[in-house]
Amino acid sequence: MDPGTLAITSAVVGGAGSLINGYTNSRNAANQATAAEYNANLADRNAGIAYQQGVAREEQQRRQSAQQLGAQRAAVSESGFDPSSGSALDVQVQSTGSAELDALQTRYQGILQANSYEEQARQSRMQAAQYRSNAKTALIGGVIGAGTSALMGYSSFARLGAAGGVGATSGYASRSLMYGFGG
Repeated sequence: MDPGTLAITSAVVGGAGSLINGYTNSRNAANQATAAEYNANLADRNAGIAYQQGVAREEQQRRQSAQQLGAQRAAVSESGFDPSSGSALDVQVQSTGSAELDALQTRYQGILQANSYEEQARQSRMQAAQYRSNAKTALIGGVIGAGTSALMGYSSFARLGAAGGVGATSGYASRSLMYGFGG
């Protein structure tokens, strides 16, 4: 194989390799972006579930507290004390306040859990955006690499021609001139 053909073949193979590598890296990054979006959607769904579970737990806590407070009032009444005055009332007020704090704490835990899922969703979406950017960059890099290979091949071919390594009768040079490429 003459040096000119070798230079052009090397450029074509290098360029094709750059394009394939860029495309492959772009597809991989795009697939990672899809996976990150899926994770974001899953985290959003989990956040909604966490909110709903938090509300359900809060309502359950309130029902249990109401039952306990009712049992407490009944016990005070059965013992002969007036549940609407004195220390019996003070105990009920304190119990009601504690029950409300328990319900609010239960709600807060649900909110914290949901917020955690929402943060995961935000981070996954940011990651997906970065992967999409990487996909574009990889594709552009592949095209630039292919262009660089083509320019380097042309440069090598031109140097060979200037040095007398590629003559008018060499295989590639004569074919390229015949088809209108090159000189």
